Amino acid sequence: METDKGVDKAADKARRKNLDFILLNYPARAGEGIGFGADDNEVTLVRPDGTFEVWERMSKLEVGTRVLNGILEQWKERNVKEQTSNANVKR
Repeated sequence: METDKGVDKAADKARRKNLDFILLNYPARAGEGIGFGADDNEVTLVRPDGTFEVWERMSKLEVGTRVLNGILEQWKERNVKEQTSNANVKR
């Protein structure tokens, strides 16, 4: 799969399903020690607006840690916005 087409398809899917992001991986690279059956992976984080980040080869543990840290940051940002919005309503 060409990266650009994969990114476009992933962004479209994220929009349709109202997702914050999709991780795009490349199963055809398994022979290179990346992806399925390997300890490492190389992925592309794709957002609904089409922006993306290529995460070069790293351990799957590091991929998972980066995903969870990103989710935590988004959660914190949303809670701050909600609290600010709620505080403004109560005034």
